[in-house]
Amino acid sequence: MMKENSKKEWAKWKLVSVSAVALLTLGCAAWGSQGLISDRQITMEQAQQMARTAESDGFPIVVNDLVLRELNRYVGTPEGRDFIRTALLRMKQYEPMIESKIHEYGVPAELMAIPIVESGYQNRAPKPDISHGAGIWQFIQPTAWLYTLNVWPPVDERLDPVKETDAAMRLLLGDRIQFGSWNLAILAYNSGEKVVSKGILKTHSHDAWTLIRNGYEGDHAYLAKVMAATIIMKNRKVVE
Repeated sequence: MMKENSKKEWAKWKLVSVSAVALLTLGCAAWGSQGLISDRQITMEQAQQMARTAESDGFPIVVNDLVLRELNRYVGTPEGRDFIRTALLRMKQYEPMIESKIHEYGVPAELMAIPIVESGYQNRAPKPDISHGAGIWQFIQPTAWLYTLNVWPPVDERLDPVKETDAAMRLLLGDRIQFGSWNLAILAYNSGEKVVSKGILKTHSHDAWTLIRNGYEGDHAYLAKVMAATIIMKNRKVVE
């Protein structure tokens, strides 16, 4: 009888323990994923109002469904807001230098949003794979060589923010001259000129968003992210 009662007690405590562990696991999972759940939502109307605030001469601020989605990923989640806040904080140390280069080359100040997307304004060291970029503008080796940056060990001028920024300005300005729009220039900055040229040829369109919707892009949603970062850069209160 005592042996039977002991078995029953053991079974009961085992059930309680398993249930407790299960609840703890579920609780941890919920806590760990809470940042992935949107806790804010920007409407299209609000996004358009933000775009009007951000608008300036020489650079078209576009708000469409693709931009709105990325805008809400940046603004609508704790991780997104933290990423943008940290990137904008890091940007401060580079801002005077980049503004100087922007003035030198006569390009829009909105291009300062590109390193937010590329690196979060981290001067990232290179990786062994040449397909990976380095620096705040994330130049890959072939592009760095093309724009006269030394990438031979032990020197990597992609990690020199002044030299890499100068190269980025020349690259973007060249693409702007070639394709006729800053949206296409930014798209080419990420995907390469060949992809953009092919997209224009196949779609018979010089609209960057038409190219993207037809699969002619590099990193997914790259231009939409840059556009969203540009809007946030000029409406910083939304990530506070």
